[in-house]
Amino acid sequence: MFQRILVALDSSEFGEYVFEEALSLALATRASLMLLHVLSDTEVEDSR
Repeated sequence: MFQRILVALDSSEFGEYVFEEALSLALATRASLMLLHVLSDTEVEDSR
């Protein structure tokens, strides 16, 4: 069905839910799972 799945994540609770669902889908379809972590402006400023 799918060969690759790209998932954009942030550090919210919803991001954790999205990751779990994407992982389940990837395992079920034997697809590669690629994760893209998205930082908010605040997280970028805090890291400096």
